[in-house]
Amino acid sequence: MLYTCSNPVLEILTVGRFGWKARTLSVAPRPFCALAFRLKGSGKLYCGNKAYTIEPGNVLYMPQGLAYSHDYTDTNLLLFHFVCSKNDPE
Repeated sequence: MLYTCSNPVLEILTVGRFGWKARTLSVAPRPFCALAFRLKGSGKLYCGNKAYTIEPGNVLYMPQGLAYSHDYTDTNLLLFHFVCSKNDPE
């Protein structure tokens, strides 16, 4: 379960296709969630004391407020940034 509300309404902030050269990067907590579909490239994602292998074809959900670091090869992905704006009444 991604959200504790029963009927979340998502506000899409950014949708796009992004790419970058191989790199290692640390990302501070952000005020939005991300959903990424990896088209090209692989690597490792580090969250706390856990490491995850990322491959082409994977879909990755990054919750709001999560700090992480990654070590990627040349990368191309579809990326959605969003927030859960409210609980829609049923």
